Amino acid sequence: MVESYAGIVTRNGVEFFVVETKHCMPFLLKRAYARSTNEAICFWALIPPPAGRYIAEQVRCGRFHQGFDLLNRHAVDFGTILPLSASKISDIHLIEIIDVPGGRRRQTAVFVLASFG
Repeated sequence: MVESYAGIVTRNGVEFFVVETKHCMPFLLKRAYARSTNEAICFWALIPPPAGRYIAEQVRCGRFHQGFDLLNRHAVDFGTILPLSASKISDIHLIEIIDVPGGRRRQTAVFVLASFG
C-alpha cells in the first residue's frame, strides 16, 4: 500500500512534505509561487506510509538532504505539480536501475539537486 504525498524540493533538499490533501495544495502552491521557478519544484510522490512518515520527520527536523535521499529511495512513482511546463524541468530525471533481488529492470524517480540554476 502507498500514500500520496506532496512537497517542495529545492537545492537544499525536501523543504516541505505532507500527505496530499485538497487542503495542503493551496499552501503548497503559494509557497512555490513565492520562489523563482529555478529554485523550487512542487511534486507529488507515492510512498509506503512508514517511509513517508520518516521522510516527514526528517523534514520537520530540518534534515532536508536526508529527507531527499529517503524520497529518492522510497518513491514508487512521482510527478511534478509546478512548474507546469515539462520543457522547463531539467531538474528531474528518470534513471533506469536493476532490482538485484528479482533481477528485473524498472524505472525509478530520482531528483538531481545539482542541476538547480
